[in-house]
Amino acid sequence: LADQEEKRIRELSKGNQQKVQLICALLHDPDVLILDEPLSGLDVFIRKYPSRLYATEQTFRGIQKRFTKPHTLTPDIVIIPGRETEIVPGLKVKAISTPHDAAGSCCYKIITDDKTCMVMTDMGYVTEDIMSAARGIDAILIESNYDRRMLVYGDYPEELKVRIAGDGGHLSNDDCAEAVKLLIDSGTRRFILGHLSENNNTHEKAEQTVCEYLSSFKFKKGKDYELTVANRYEPTPALRSGSSKAWKSMLSA
Repeated sequence: LADQEEKRIRELSKGNQQKVQLICALLHDPDVLILDEPLSGLDVFIRKYPSRLYATEQTFRGIQKRFTKPHTLTPDIVIIPGRETEIVPGLKVKAISTPHDAAGSCCYKIITDDKTCMVMTDMGYVTEDIMSAARGIDAILIESNYDRRMLVYGDYPEELKVRIAGDGGHLSNDDCAEAVKLLIDSGTRRFILGHLSENNNTHEKAEQTVCEYLSSFKFKKGKDYELTVANRYEPTPALRSGSSKAWKSMLSA
């Protein structure tokens, strides 16, 4: 990346954008790094910097297809959806399957001794199992993928529009707003809107849709809940929740 130091992140290739995102996460020296989508160079990274890999079986099969050359990399622990898996002392992860047209798609609930949070993306709708796992958590990164009007009137092929808006696609801003309201009712107060479409959404539309929906129920941002929008080109400010040591050891990329 040295020869591209003058470029903005959005001007880099997708591969180099991934490198920058990984570097930003590793700067915090986390004990655990949760990847929303496996990096194309994950096998190279683990060969060079030996690390423990945790993945569902189907996700790992997908990672293997991206290997740049054959080697014996296998996950140290296979995470089974529906079960809690201890990653480090005091920190457990629970995977919950999501309705999405990708093999092994799931969201993750992170559980420490005294705090919980969730990474909830890649789903066409919120299932009861997902909502049951999410109720009452301390903080959540939740998908707010597309604005319905932008998708309908955008340039995507019709079949892709149907896929995105279908039960195996993604949550719209409106879907996200409804889920956030249910989570506030259950006690959650900290939210990050994430996984925004680059072509069918904007940070402003996502936040406005969610906040306007919540205001119809008399919920006020900054008073009844905290909300930020993840930026694909810059590190998102960390959510702080209590003093759990295990909580502080976790970052999400």
